[in-house]
Amino acid sequence: MFLFGSSTRQLAELLVLLVIISLGCTVNSKDEGSKPTIAIKPSYLTVGEGNPAEFHCDSSGVPQPEVSWIRVRGEMNPSATFENGIWRLPSARKSDEDEYKCIARNSAGTTEQRTILYITERREPPPDRPIIDPIE
Repeated sequence: MFLFGSSTRQLAELLVLLVIISLGCTVNSKDEGSKPTIAIKPSYLTVGEGNPAEFHCDSSGVPQPEVSWIRVRGEMNPSATFENGIWRLPSARKSDEDEYKCIARNSAGTTEQRTILYITERREPPPDRPIIDPIE
């Protein structure tokens, strides 16, 4: 914005202000990145005892966040696996029923989201009852 009749000092101050604003925007956009976002699918899960269970933790952010899973209470089942944001349990037990948390971290921050795994007990069918003929 050059105005006729502006003093050299006013133009110099305007130029300095524009440089400061320009540098400030450039530094912020490079350094801050974006805090991770998370979406767990499904939001909760009910499986029968002995069946597999699986949660997907989709994350995004700049830089790309590192994703991990934890069990909220107690120890994680040692047969549970985690790869590429997917948590898998090959054979669920009633003791696996709990809240689980997906955690995504990068230099811009940390985001957590919880999900719940419900386990229904396996019900064995009643044993066959013998057929008893009435006494004649």
